[in-house]
Amino acid sequence: MALHPDRMFSSPELSIILAERNQTMQSNAIAVQIYQLRKTLGVVGADTWLETVRGFGYRLVVPQSDKTPPSSTAHGGLHETP
Repeated sequence: MALHPDRMFSSPELSIILAERNQTMQSNAIAVQIYQLRKTLGVVGADTWLETVRGFGYRLVVPQSDKTPPSSTAHGGLHETP
């Protein structure tokens, strides 16, 4: 989801991604994984970034101001000297 922000992922698609090869997860297992992910994101105040798309699945919506790092910290705040 982080590689494709704003893209909607269906529950069956997520079950294939999260499950081991050639297996799927039950829908309640997906809900548990989403709950845990929201809980983890909540630690840094980003729990609202994971949206439920009713009747389809989920998507990660990163606020525009958080998508690009500030120019002063783009290289970890370090400046090379010639």
